[in-house]
Amino acid sequence: MWRRIGPSFGALVSGGVYWLSISKASGVAEPWDDGAYWRIWYPLALLICALSGYLLKKDGWLVSAIFIAAQLPVMVLVSGIGPLLMLGLLLTMALAVPAVAVSAAATLVATRVRAT
Repeated sequence: MWRRIGPSFGALVSGGVYWLSISKASGVAEPWDDGAYWRIWYPLALLICALSGYLLKKDGWLVSAIFIAAQLPVMVLVSGIGPLLMLGLLLTMALAVPAVAVSAAATLVATRVRAT
C-alpha cells in the first residue's frame, strides 16, 4: 500500500499543475473549455498515462486515473463550486476511462517487452 502513495500523490500534484497550467494559459475555468483540449492537451495527457503504465506496471492505471481526475480540483479552484460540478465530476470520470485503458495497454506492452 505504501508504495502506491508516492506515485499517487505525484500524479495528483503533477496532474493538478498540468491542468491548472492549461486553464491559466488559455484563460478558461475548466481545462476542457480550451479549444485545443481535444486536439492537444487530452491526447498529451493520454500519452503521459501510457508512459506511467509502461514505467509503473501494475500501479499505472491508478496513477493515470488520478492524473486525469486532477482536473476536478483545478476546476473547483479556478471557478468554485457551482451547479455544474456534478456534470464536471461525471465528465472527469468518463475521461479517466480511456486513460486507464491506455495505461493498462502500455503495462501489457511493458510486460511483453521485458519478458523477451
